[in-house]
Amino acid sequence: MSSMVKQKIDTLIDEKRNATLSIALSLTKNSAIEKALIQKTDIQPLLISLSQELNHNTDFKNVWIHLVDNQGISLARSWDAQKNDKITAIRTDVKKMLANPHIMTSISVGKYDLTFKAMTPLYDKDSRFLGFIEVISHFNSIAKKLEDEGYKTVIIVDKRYTKQIKKPFSNLFVNGHYIANRNADKNILAVMKRLGLNYFIDPNQTYKIDIPSRQLIVHYSLYAIDKTPMATFLLFKPLSSIDTSYEYYISVITYLIFFAVVIILIFILFFYTKQKTNLHNIRMILDAQHSIVIISDGKKILEVNHAFLNFFGYRNLSDFQQLYHCICDLFEKNDRFFHMGKISVDASWIDILSTYPNADRIVMLTDKDGKKHAFHTEITLISDSFKVVSFTDISETMEENLELQSKIFFDPLTKVHNRYFFEMNTNNFIQTCIQQHKELALTILDIDHFKYVNDTYGHNVGDNILQSLAELINTSLRVEDEIIRWGGEEFILLIKVTSLKSATQIIENLRRIIESHTFEKHPKITCSFGITLYQRDEPILQTISRADKALYNAKSLGRNRVISI
Repeated sequence: MSSMVKQKIDTLIDEKRNATLSIALSLTKNSAIEKALIQKTDIQPLLISLSQELNHNTDFKNVWIHLVDNQGISLARSWDAQKNDKITAIRTDVKKMLANPHIMTSISVGKYDLTFKAMTPLYDKDSRFLGFIEVISHFNSIAKKLEDEGYKTVIIVDKRYTKQIKKPFSNLFVNGHYIANRNADKNILAVMKRLGLNYFIDPNQTYKIDIPSRQLIVHYSLYAIDKTPMATFLLFKPLSSIDTSYEYYISVITYLIFFAVVIILIFILFFYTKQKTNLHNIRMILDAQHSIVIISDGKKILEVNHAFLNFFGYRNLSDFQQLYHCICDLFEKNDRFFHMGKISVDASWIDILSTYPNADRIVMLTDKDGKKHAFHTEITLISDSFKVVSFTDISETMEENLELQSKIFFDPLTKVHNRYFFEMNTNNFIQTCIQQHKELALTILDIDHFKYVNDTYGHNVGDNILQSLAELINTSLRVEDEIIRWGGEEFILLIKVTSLKSATQIIENLRRIIESHTFEKHPKITCSFGITLYQRDEPILQTISRADKALYNAKSLGRNRVISI
């Protein structure tokens, strides 16, 4: 139970962090905000209006919006009339943003509250850094979602932050501890005041069964960047609402799903190698897990649980293995998630995935009814011969965020990724190439004489050409290649290659395909291309600049050609 709670909180935190960032990214498209940065106009009424709109039309209540210029001067806050103060003196994250503008996210304690922060830089049409938009959200919605599932929740900020909370958002304190969620149960707070925080926390494990109140109490720690405690979640659930027989079984054999894989392996090492007649005991442990669990030797699956068989619709593992060698064969090729297209053919997916950050260990699988599910994976490697992977379904909690990400990271006209997606995933592209011992070729393409097309045939025809061209490029390139609408009639292509020569051959083939294609209402168009290879450890903007120079040369030499640098 407690491990499922931890996984749920981890997921909710990741969801809220990403949603806060998505809001910040969407606000960078607001022309009024850009104008305010350039002309230093009063923008607070708009920020207040945007915050209120989010409050009324979404699940995001009490979202704060902050606009800061490229000198670190606060131009407006949606929640406070204060402005024109230089905040670099008190915030190191702002100094980092000004020194190296990039997307930043964090969880921190400020003078108001424990909050999520997302900062995204804004640029003018000439790519000059103007300043940044900061979106701040609170933990109330996480507490509310947990309460909707039957957990009374109290979020307690570590005592060392108390003095810096000058304007407490919740106005709740217990024994010197700030309470971050406004909706915290008053009865629990009264008991906490009387008995003290330590009463609710067992230092040896992540849960406590409190007999007097007949409640299960789960605690979850949130840590700062320096690994020191920042806050503690306390979750209370009546024992009467828990399947006690299941909880007792889990508490005896495998206490947490998060740690249960270790215990499962101990049983396997004992039973599988010493007492193969007792495999029934192993399966009992596996089948007690709600998550899909597989046991592998690194090459093939040794055991699976009922959740696995029920999800895929097989009677037993043998039936599954008649069709598939590995569960990884069924990972959907969706670049939001891990899949086999991201690693080399001979690499072990378990070994590679285990090196991913916790938030990125997500795969997509399709169930027996054709419905797609997102799973967070937990991997325990006891030896080269015994590995346990558990898959926890997080589809419901990701659904809203994925929908929002689709709106933020995809160009609405051409349905390909946009430059915000590029900025967020550049490092992933580079790391994938490094892992696969490939080069990353970056190509900028521009439609020749596109202004003439718009002026002569109208913007509707121009839009149709952009849509058709994006579709043509997608079908002409490999699944693993990436197309990004950079702006106007420009696209960026990211291609894994072995050399600049092979990249030039691929793009030259694409140029011929476009040249020979017949477009509706405008039979022929051509494109010019500039190609370069990413150089290890260089800023990606430097790579783009080289490709842009190659594109300029292609146009100068008569267009409809490929130039590489």
